[in-house]
Amino acid sequence: MITIKRLFSGVLASSAIVSSVFAGPLEDYLSEHDQAYFTYEEAEGFNANPSYILEFAEGDTWTFASVDPRGPWSLNGNMVWSADVATITFPENENVTNIAFMNFSFQSDSFREKWGDLVADQLIAASEQGLIPSGQIELRYIVKSAEIASRGQNTNLLTSITLQNQEQLVIDQNIIDNLEGGWQGSTTPTVDTDTSVLGADPAFEIYVKGFSTAEFNVRELFTGKWALPIYTGVTYYNQSQEFESYPEVAHDIFEFGTSTPSVEFGLVPEYHYTDSQVQLVYGNTVLTYEPVEEKSELLTVKVTVNSPNSNFVFLDTAVKATPSFEQFARGLASHFPFTQVAYINGRFAYNYYDNGQLDCFGIFGYVFNRDDFSINRGINCAEGEGDGRDNDSIRLPSADNWSWNMNNAKLTMSLNAGLGYVFRERYWDPITFTENGIGVVLERSIVEQEGFGQRGYFIAPRLNYVKLTDLSQYTAEYANGGFGGDIDGDNIEDGADTDDDNDGMPDFYEESFSLNHLNSADRDEDLDSDGLTNFEEFTLGTYPNDSDSDNDGILDADDPTPLDANKQSRTTYDYDGDGISDLVIRRPDIGQFIVARSSDNTIMRAFFGSQASDIPLAGDFDGDGTTDLTIRRQSAKQFISRTSSDDQIGRIFFGSKDEDIPVIADYDGDGIDDIAIRRPSTGQWFIQYTTTGEIVRETFGTNDSDVPVVADYDGDGKADIAVRRKDAGQFIVRYSSTDTIDRVFFGSQATDIAVPADYDGDGKADFAIRRPENGFWYIKHSSDDVIERIYFGSEAGDIPVVADYDGDGKADIAIRRPTSGGWIAKLSSDNSYARFYFGSLSTDIPVSGPLETVLNMTPSASATNSKADTFGVFEIDSGVQLIKETIAPKANWSIDEVKSID
Repeated sequence: MITIKRLFSGVLASSAIVSSVFAGPLEDYLSEHDQAYFTYEEAEGFNANPSYILEFAEGDTWTFASVDPRGPWSLNGNMVWSADVATITFPENENVTNIAFMNFSFQSDSFREKWGDLVADQLIAASEQGLIPSGQIELRYIVKSAEIASRGQNTNLLTSITLQNQEQLVIDQNIIDNLEGGWQGSTTPTVDTDTSVLGADPAFEIYVKGFSTAEFNVRELFTGKWALPIYTGVTYYNQSQEFESYPEVAHDIFEFGTSTPSVEFGLVPEYHYTDSQVQLVYGNTVLTYEPVEEKSELLTVKVTVNSPNSNFVFLDTAVKATPSFEQFARGLASHFPFTQVAYINGRFAYNYYDNGQLDCFGIFGYVFNRDDFSINRGINCAEGEGDGRDNDSIRLPSADNWSWNMNNAKLTMSLNAGLGYVFRERYWDPITFTENGIGVVLERSIVEQEGFGQRGYFIAPRLNYVKLTDLSQYTAEYANGGFGGDIDGDNIEDGADTDDDNDGMPDFYEESFSLNHLNSADRDEDLDSDGLTNFEEFTLGTYPNDSDSDNDGILDADDPTPLDANKQSRTTYDYDGDGISDLVIRRPDIGQFIVARSSDNTIMRAFFGSQASDIPLAGDFDGDGTTDLTIRRQSAKQFISRTSSDDQIGRIFFGSKDEDIPVIADYDGDGIDDIAIRRPSTGQWFIQYTTTGEIVRETFGTNDSDVPVVADYDGDGKADIAVRRKDAGQFIVRYSSTDTIDRVFFGSQATDIAVPADYDGDGKADFAIRRPENGFWYIKHSSDDVIERIYFGSEAGDIPVVADYDGDGKADIAIRRPTSGGWIAKLSSDNSYARFYFGSLSTDIPVSGPLETVLNMTPSASATNSKADTFGVFEIDSGVQLIKETIAPKANWSIDEVKSID
């Protein structure tokens, strides 16, 4: 038997060292970061799973730590640089990583060869004297030094890590004191063992990346339900019938801000927050979570464990629970070769072939059969003769041994009676369904073997990642397994045929919604009984296994707009409904909106809101696709609008504080803008959904100087709550599709003006800023992460007025120059430049300007005139036409791509 005890030293934090004049890229990089992690490259759709972290302590001292939850340790040592290689040497007696109590065969040749004759002979004698009653000797595992070397760069800075390892025996004092003749030699004999090298093999490259846990605000991040890594007692099943509970790292689901017990272990922790940490306290255990990085809707967290028996740090994955899990649960059943594959063995890039397929031997798949609720479990790959893939084959186990059922989206897989088990079940609790098609689940397996009388974990609670995979695309392995054919007789092998049953619906689409890709009859069936056939749902883009695809309470067949709003595009500042943004100003001194219509270049005027302090806004409150006249009257705490479809005046009392900032947008994705305000002093947002009338309160953006920058950053058709934190150079966004928070450093200067919009036409708003001091625009395209720099607008006072002025579905960069009344737009459809003269007064407020600009240009309440209130309709000014001309770009109006904006 082996008993293991883990040792962990404290972790210090301070500021990083300054690199030397002759530093290489690795030394330069580490000099800029207090903390960095080292990891194999993650696969697409997954987050980083670091193996080690490096943290600056003080002077030349750094903490180097193994953060794999299966074997964490940390050591402090002195770092020395030579030719871009960092060597950290750990002091003697402070370099022990693990301790084990081992049963050795002292008489064996291998023991004598390793430890020498003197040690072997004395331990044989001690054993014969009965001085080792347990038969165990303490063995310490030691790391003498860690060498970190630069290995070049692709998209990341590649490194290798070399660990010099030792093992050390600790001779018990009883042996030292009582061995006949006394113990001779060192009482802690030490030998050099293996050298561990990571990252030297090009097939298994590792990279380094700096991180800062202070970049996240956990008060905003950790709300609702989360699957978190924890440290608690786990009772394992084992064949020795010993069911002792051991403290281990596992996962469980918690609901923050409630006293609801956790899903698996029934823990009811206390929750304690700071801006960058959250603590869970239960029993004598304190777990401190610090977010490291969010990627692919998965959050890498640094977890510090403090318990009576262990104090250590590890990195693992946390996942926010979202309603999208329902989509995964509804689409679980499939038909082979479409298989639910567990990608727990597919989180790193090296797990994949060059064509992007998961290595066949990493496959562990399930087919959940809907007709009899049986499971083909353990679909995998069998190795054939020779090298390469040509002789390997897919194996499809029988469905006789396992069955499944689902209750409230929780999946239970049960082993049928026999095979030596009284009880064996595996559970999946769906947590979220990512944009990469991965269903993240809390997985665990519990067994009881015949004659044991007790149950234990076969697999402790962990995260697994399940994705529908078409195994017929493993062409050779699939054919070698005896599969294939041409079911529809179209002379196309089924694996290459994307519609095997010729029903007009692609195979993968059908199986994603638990239809049958081999049954053409399901084309005309109505799986979800919503009044639409499966094929009609495919044509519309709605879900054939969800009767209310947009969750608005109306069956898809009865819903005039059954799609998620991301399928229904709208043009902002479009007052004439032609799909092209119009120029619009508000003249506060007379309470007039003036619009230059794109459809015929005529000018429309409307007196709407006579108070100079009325804030001009743009929104569509009747869902007809045409922008409605809207103001926010701070003095009365009202939103006032005139809907274009019926010319009706609407007044809503909403937002009780003078400081409240209007942030109207379509937050629920129904195609109608929602009334909303942000309250800077508390960081609260109040949103009234038009779908339900419900008023939702969110706390987001805790700095009172945070500037709202609401837009649809994730492309789900719903506006995302977002702020620009100017002093930190950050955009902070809560994505409505996943309820996750993203922090993007973009624009380090406090004077940078945020101008997010969909510049590349992919349905997602791009992070963008205009820098008034130098006239540059910087746009980070969401479609490819390319940063585009554009020189446009040479005067610092130019106001950005971004909109779609050519109707091509892409935002155009544009400025209004108050000093001349000119507008200039760079039209994305043909890269031409258009100039307009519109709004002759420098005090005219461009409604399409940034919200912060509109607020600053709106006179305060003390400047309000006393005219009687007027809410008129648009009238055409027949005597005036918009002056518009195409102009040639100036020589310095440059466009280029840059890697960074600073």
